[in-house]
Order: sequence, then C-alpha cells, then structure tokens
Amino acid sequence: MIKRISVLLFIIIFSSHLPTAIWGQRSDDIRFRSSSATIELGDTLLLSWEIKKAKHVELTGIADSLPLFGSIPVIPDTNTRYELKVTINNRKEVTKRRRIKVVIPEIEYFNVPDSATDEEDITVAWRTENTQFVKISGVQDSFPSFGKTQIRMDTSGTVTLYAHGKFNVDSISDTLFIRIIEDFNVSKKLLYRGDTLNIKWKTKLSNGVRIEGMDSLFSPIGELILQPKENTNYRVFVERRYGATELFAGFDVKVQEPFISYFWGDNSMLKGDEAMLSWSVNGGEKISIDGIPAHLPRKGSKTVRPDESATYTLRVKDGARELTQDWTVKVYPFRKYISSTRHISQINPNERLDMDILSIDREKYPDEIVLRAIVVDTAGYYISGLAGPDSSGYSFGNFFSKVSETVNNKNSARQFKVKEIQETASKPYDIALVLDYSGSMQGTISYLEKAVETFVKQKYLNDRISITKFDQKIATEVALSGDIQAILKQMEFSQLRGYGGQTALYAGADEGLRNIDSTQQHKVLILFTDGNENSSFQYFGQLAVTANQLAHRLRETNTKLFIVSYGTGTNTDLLLELASLCDGKTYFIHSPENITRVFNEMPRVLHQYYEFRFKPIESPGKHRVFVNFNTTPQKPGSVFTDYFIGDNFTIAEQEFAEDNYWYREIDGKKPVSSPQVAVNFVFNENHIREEYLKNLEKFLHYLESFPDTELDILAHADHVGTAEQCLIIAEQRASAVKQYFIERGIQGNRIHTRAFGKQYPLWPEENQDWQSSENRRVELILLE
Repeated sequence: MIKRISVLLFIIIFSSHLPTAIWGQRSDDIRFRSSSATIELGDTLLLSWEIKKAKHVELTGIADSLPLFGSIPVIPDTNTRYELKVTINNRKEVTKRRRIKVVIPEIEYFNVPDSATDEEDITVAWRTENTQFVKISGVQDSFPSFGKTQIRMDTSGTVTLYAHGKFNVDSISDTLFIRIIEDFNVSKKLLYRGDTLNIKWKTKLSNGVRIEGMDSLFSPIGELILQPKENTNYRVFVERRYGATELFAGFDVKVQEPFISYFWGDNSMLKGDEAMLSWSVNGGEKISIDGIPAHLPRKGSKTVRPDESATYTLRVKDGARELTQDWTVKVYPFRKYISSTRHISQINPNERLDMDILSIDREKYPDEIVLRAIVVDTAGYYISGLAGPDSSGYSFGNFFSKVSETVNNKNSARQFKVKEIQETASKPYDIALVLDYSGSMQGTISYLEKAVETFVKQKYLNDRISITKFDQKIATEVALSGDIQAILKQMEFSQLRGYGGQTALYAGADEGLRNIDSTQQHKVLILFTDGNENSSFQYFGQLAVTANQLAHRLRETNTKLFIVSYGTGTNTDLLLELASLCDGKTYFIHSPENITRVFNEMPRVLHQYYEFRFKPIESPGKHRVFVNFNTTPQKPGSVFTDYFIGDNFTIAEQEFAEDNYWYREIDGKKPVSSPQVAVNFVFNENHIREEYLKNLEKFLHYLESFPDTELDILAHADHVGTAEQCLIIAEQRASAVKQYFIERGIQGNRIHTRAFGKQYPLWPEENQDWQSSENRRVELILLE
C-alpha cells in the first residue's frame, strides 16, 4: 500500500513539470503584456494578450470571456495585480499575472535657508520622484525633478515647490525670513559747534523719509548735511508704500564748544627766511589769522616772512564769541656762517658788517667780565684787524663804539677794552658733542653725521672731543680724545640704527658733560637737538632730568653751552635761556644744509674772536650786556647777550609755562617735570608692552620714595578715527597706566588722569609710521 502511494506522488510531481506540449498547449504560447509596469494615478494602462489555442480566456475582475488575442484599457487607482486565466482543456488551466504600480509625484526633500537678505541670492535644492518637472513659487522657469537654483526675495514669506506629474501635483512650502537691507549712517555724533555732520540713508518699499522738525520729504535714498548748534536728538521716519509710517533711525548728537587744538610753527627764523604757521581748530564759524588775508580752513598751514619778531593771532568766530591764540615768531639778525677770514683792509668801506656774541666768561666776577664776539661780512668771512692783537695794549678804532649793561632795568655804560684773539694765541678746548638721535631725526640724520665728521676733521690740534648719542637711550660712543683718526674710527656713522625713539634731552646732555667735567682745559658742550625733552626721567637719580639740574651742572663745571636747535619742534625760549645761563650761544637753523655750515663754523669761532673786557655792575641776578658797533660808517648797530650771577635761578617759566596744554596745578601741587613719554601704544590698543615697564618703574620708585608727590597721567591717540573714538582709546590707555600703579601699591587718590584723544599731537601730520606711533602715547607728570 505505501509503495502505491509513493508512485502516485511521483507521477503528480513529475507531471507538473512536464512541458505543456505534452498536454497539447505550451505556457509560452500565452502572451500577457501591459503598456507599463508603473503608471501615474489617473493615467490609462493598456493590457494586451495573445494566445494560440485555448478553450476559455478571462481577465479576472474585468472580463469573463475574451478572445484569444486583444487588448483592454484600464485606469487603476492603486497598486494592482491583473490575472489572465486561460483554460486549455478540461484538465489544464494556466494563469498569467501582471503587477502594476500606481504612483503619484512625491517630494523627497526641499531645502530652503532659514533667513537671508533682500540683496543676496538664495540657493534652494530639491529631489522628487515620479515627476515630469518642478516649479518654484515666484519663478517662471521649470526645473528637472532634482537639482538646485538661486532665487531672490525682497520680503519674508513662504517658498513653495510644486512637483508636477502628468495628472497630479505634489507641493511643499518652507518659510524664509528676509532681512531687508536698509541703511542709515551718521558720520559723527560728537562735534564742535560750527562743524557739520553727514547722514546717509537707503530705504526700500518707501516713498521717502522725514526728519522730525523738518518739513521736507526726502528721497528714499539720499544724504543730508546737518549743522546743529546744540545737543540734539534726531528722529528719522520712513513712509512706506503700503501706507505705514515707521521710525527708521534715532540718534543723539552732542555739540561741544569750539576750541583751538593747536596753533604753532617756526618759533624762530633768520631775517629773510620764511616761517611756517600750522593750526588745527575744532568747530567755529570762521577762522582767520591776523595779517593773512584769507578765509582759512579748520586745519592748514601758511608761510609768513616777517622782517622782525612778530606775534600772530589765530581767531575763531563762534557766534558772538571769538576764540584767540597767539604764536610768536622771533626773527634773528641774519648773518652768514663763517667759512674763511678776511682782513678789514680788504673790505669795501661801505660794505655791511654784522656782529654776533658767542659767549661770556664770569670767572673773575665782580672784577671783570669777558665777552667773546665775532664780526662777519655779507659773504661769510670773519673780519680780522678791528682791534689790536697784543694783550698789553687793548685798542679799537671806529667799529666798536660802546659797551653798556642793564641790571634791574637800569642801564649803565661800561669802560671796556677789546683785543683780537688769533688762532695761534687761543687756548685748547675739551669739547663734548651731544647729538639727538631721536625718531624725528629721520631724514636729517645723514646731514648731522656728515657735519660731525667735518667738525672732527677740522678740530684744532690740541682740542679734544667726546661724542654722545641719545634718544631715550644714551651712549657715549667716543671717549675724550685728540686723535682725529681714532675719533672717526670709534664714531659709528650708522644713522638711526639702534636709535629713533623719544628724546632724553637733559640726561643726554648731562652724560656728555661727564666726559669733560673733570678736565682742566676750557670746556664746551655742543648740544644738537630737533625736539622737546620727554624721556629724561628714566635716569632720575643718575643724570639731570630737568633743565634746572642741567644748568646747575654746567655752571658748576664752568662749561659753556652751545646749542644747535634744528627745525620747529624745539622749545626755543627754553633753549635760549639755558644757553644764556650757561654762558653760551644758541644757533637756530631750519634747513638741513645749515647743519653742516654751523658745524663747519664752530671750530673756527672757538679760536678766533674779539675779546671784550669790562667791569660789570655788581649785582646778583640777570645782566644784559649791549655792544654797539658800526655796521657801515653811516649806520650803527647793536647786539646783546644775557648772563646770570649767583645760583638763585630757575627755568620753570620756560619749561613749565602755564599756557602749555599739559600744565595744571592740583591742590597747590605744581609740575616738577615736563611731560615724560612713558608708554607708546600699538594702533587701537591699550596694552602696555613689556619694553615700557622699566619707564613706569622709575616713576613708581619716585612715588614710593616721596609719598606727598602725585602723578598726572596724560593719554593721547593718533589721527585715525573720529574725535570720539580717539578720546575713548585715550581714556582706556590712561586707565591702563593708572591701574599699573594701583596694583603696585600707589593710592588711587594720588593719581590723576586726563585723556586728550588727538587734540595735542606731537606730530600734526602723520606722514610716517613712527610719527603715528609717537602720537599714540601716555605722558607722566610729577606734581609736588
């Protein structure tokens, strides 16, 4: 029984795998097709069949009886399986199936940024399926089923992507926030009465803007110049095209009173030269300078050519008020620098001669004062033969007519004798050359070094020379020596290499003096400078740090001071007083070529001159000596010089003049030093660099040693930025320096700060980086 069942199962299984031909019809003789396997919802599908031989054909659910071949259109609304059933004979039925997928357009992703501006292109990206093309709202173009493109929108809203099929559309929207780029700019919010400010604006979707208090409707894009006379709050409104009026911008303008930032220039000149006046005014309606017939800009310069010393007044009109500031240009008699010698017998009797006083000798006071002078013709020749050369018989002809002296406003003629000192009869000198190598010498230093080389080569046989350089550093490069070749070999003519900083004028001169102060020969210190003292205090306790200290040192060592003042950056009144107290002379020069001429003259005039001897008025204090002479037989002339008897003198009037911007007294305490540049800053920074800490330490030690002394901190900026911006960075710099002292134990009530911004630059024009750097400074002043 089991064996029969097994045979039957084998036959059934085997017969199910036999080709249909065995039964009279093969399955591959039945063809059932669809026009597509995938169709979009709503589209028509064509089902077709072809059968060679069959007893019955039906399409399940559609048609019960079909011919052996044919086709039927259908519109499926979902995924569908169609079955074609073919009855071949009573024992065989074959079924053919076609699976149809019904789809609709679908958006897989759509990427839109969250926000953008109305002035930038926005990238949108997408991917879709079952799509013929896509559209993006607001864009006319059609796009493929996936990709990206750039659009631009001027208002916030939705961005919609439409995925189009043949019969269906899918869509998706995303919100895009649009920042409308409108602009409003104010040129400055802090100004001085008389100044103007500029506003600019750009609006969109507007008819224009209105400014509160004004009747006009201004264009949607425009600019306007305003000139407020007092503090003002401005409110600007925009009128939109859709009818709304909105506050567009509001700003406060602070109006300060006008002031004169600076009015200065050449403070001395030789007669016949030109002097430069420069000014900078903040605010004001009209600017003028007496004697200059022109309406002047707020910042500028003019040249003047006065025949004699003159005071110029800068006037700034401010409504009914007028601001004024004076600047005095001193005119010195012109004479040529000496290049050679002529005897008086070689001179045309009508030729003009000039006289110049070189120095005073007080050693034999009160019995005698010795005055040394030279006589020069218009060609620059020293004129000899105007007095007898022998020491036993002083004589003079018609040229030197009178010597008088004024003390306490009383003038008295003095008996005098004069003789000519010839080169062979003069005594040797020990000469200290002290040379300014600060940053302001850039562009001029090569002239100075050439002049020094000439000076050394022309020195007299028994003269000895030392050479000291200084900026804020001080170095004696050549010790006292009479060997010309040794001096030139030791002197490093390397321009500003290793130098180029601030100006330790007093300390540098004192260092030069130390090279000669103990010698027994006649002593002369020749000080060349083109700037103001601002860095000597770092040598407190070691060298002179004030003009007073330096003057006392020079007088104690009986050293005559010759000053060569170059350019417009020096304090001429101070230098004149300093040279006078130290029995010497000041040369004022303004062209670099004259540096060489001065240094070429000085060795000669130290050894060839006219010597006047007279008995002075016996009185302490300031003496003024006049020498009258005949410039030609028909025209008299006069020169004078000052000297001081005793030690009760001070140069504070010149060094600490109360009209200086930095001068102030606090609780009865007055400055004891001129402003010392302690820190220079990097642009727009208030960080104190390590290299400046040693400068601050000197002041720290002084404040620790003298607890009653107070400190005034003055902070500045360069010219870059608005007045308000420069004032802010200056305040930050002052605070940083004050904090340095507080952190090291100095009480805050002993420290005072002032921020000037760009009001008082060292350099009115910043044509070089070093000029900008020197303007970005903090100055310190001790008050006692």
